[in-house]
Amino acid sequence: MNSQKSVIVFCIHLCFEYFCNMKHMYRIFHLIAYCGIVASVFAQTSIQPTGDYYVLSQGLDEIDHVVLFRQIDSQSAIHYTGSKSPVNWYDYNGTLLLSNSDQFLMPENNSGYRVIAGSGTTSDTITFYVLDYKEYQPTFNSLFVDEAYVNLCEETRLILEANLRSMSYHTPSNLSRALPQTYKLSYNTLTWSGEGWTETTIDTLVSPANRWDVKAPLTATTFKLTDITYIEELGIVDTISIESDVYQAIAIDIHPISITEIRTAKNEIDRPSEATSIKGSAPLVIQFLANANEPVAEYYDWKVKRGSDLLVQRSEKEHRYTFEDAGIYDVTLNVTNTAGCSDTASFRIEVSISSLRVPNVFTPNGDGKNDEFRVAYRSLLTFSGHLYNRWGRKVFAWTDPQKGWDGTINGQPASPGVYFYVIQAEGSDGVKYRLKGDVTLIGR
Repeated sequence: MNSQKSVIVFCIHLCFEYFCNMKHMYRIFHLIAYCGIVASVFAQTSIQPTGDYYVLSQGLDEIDHVVLFRQIDSQSAIHYTGSKSPVNWYDYNGTLLLSNSDQFLMPENNSGYRVIAGSGTTSDTITFYVLDYKEYQPTFNSLFVDEAYVNLCEETRLILEANLRSMSYHTPSNLSRALPQTYKLSYNTLTWSGEGWTETTIDTLVSPANRWDVKAPLTATTFKLTDITYIEELGIVDTISIESDVYQAIAIDIHPISITEIRTAKNEIDRPSEATSIKGSAPLVIQFLANANEPVAEYYDWKVKRGSDLLVQRSEKEHRYTFEDAGIYDVTLNVTNTAGCSDTASFRIEVSISSLRVPNVFTPNGDGKNDEFRVAYRSLLTFSGHLYNRWGRKVFAWTDPQKGWDGTINGQPASPGVYFYVIQAEGSDGVKYRLKGDVTLIGR
C-alpha cells in the first residue's frame, strides 16, 4: 500500500510541475505512462530543475536511473518525495554528501549518487547518475564529400570534422556505459514514381562518427547534419547542425520504358493490345524512353540486336523502332557521363511467326457475330485479297488484313451463295501465302 501511495505522490508531483509549465502540456500522458513503468524503483524521488530534464530508466547497468539535465544551474535539484526519514545523500563511494534533507541542490555533471531514505530493512535506496546535456553538445567544424572515394557512382562518403563528445554514465563498480546518441543526416535526391522524377528529401538517422556512406544522390544537393540526441525529450528547439557546400551529383539512374503502338482488330492473332506489350504479331512498333536523371546523365547508347547481329545503334534519349521479322530481339540502353558513372537496362522483344487462316462462311445479318468476311492472321508484312462471284466478277478487294467484306456490292446486300477468294501474303518469317478457295454468304 505504501508503495502504491509513493507512486501516486511521484506522478502527481511531476504532472503538477509540467502542468504549471504550459509548453510541456503535451508530455503529461507520457509521464503518466512513464510512472507506471519505473515507479517501483523511482517512486519516492522527483526532479525539479529550472530547465528541462529527462530520466532514462531502461537498459541500465547497476543503477536505477540516468538523470539528464538540459543545463545544471543553481536551481537544479533532486527531491525526495516519500515519507521515510532520515533522507541521506551519498556518492558512489559511500561518502555522505548531505544528511536529513529531502532536497539535493546542484548535483554535479558526470557524477553518480545514492539516496537512502529510512533505516534498517525498510529503507529505500535509489542509485542514479547525473549528466548535464549542455556539456556533451558537439562542435561541428566542417562537413564535406570525399571526392577521392572510389565508389562515388553508388555511394557518397561524407567526412565530418568536429569535436564529438560521447555521452556515458559510470556504474558503482566503475564501468563506463555509453548512452545512445543520434544525428539526423538530410539531403535531396530524385525518386522515380513511374510517371516522372520527383525531388525528395532523405532523412536518415546515424550514430556520431567522423564519416558516413550514404546512397549517392541523383541531383545537386547539400548535406545537413543535425544533433537530435534527446532534443524532443528535453524540449530543445535550437539544435546544433552543419551544412555542406552544394554537391553536384554524378550517380546515374535510369528507368526506361517501352510504348508499343496498339492495334484493335480482333481478327489479328497476338495483336499488341496494350502499350506495354513487348511480344506479339508483327509489325511491333515500339518507342523507347530512357527516363534518366538529368542533367547528370549525358550520353545515351541504344542498341537493337538479333542474336549477335547489331541492327541499329542510336544516341538519342529515346528512339522508335519497328520490329518486322519474326524472332527474338535484345534492346539495350547504356547511359554514361564524363564522371565515369553509368547505368544499363535491357528489353527482350519477341515477334510471333506468321499465320493466315480463311473462314468458309459468314453471316452479314447485323447481329454482331461473324458479320464480315475477314481472315484470321498474325505477323503479315504484305497482304492482297480479291473476292469474285460465281460468274468471275470481282466484288471486293483489300490490302489491309484488318479489314474485310461486309457482304455488300455498291452499297446493296449481295446475294447469298458461294464466292471465291484469291489471297496473297507474306509473313514476317518469310513465309509466302498463296490461297484460293470459296466462302459461303448465308442470307440475312
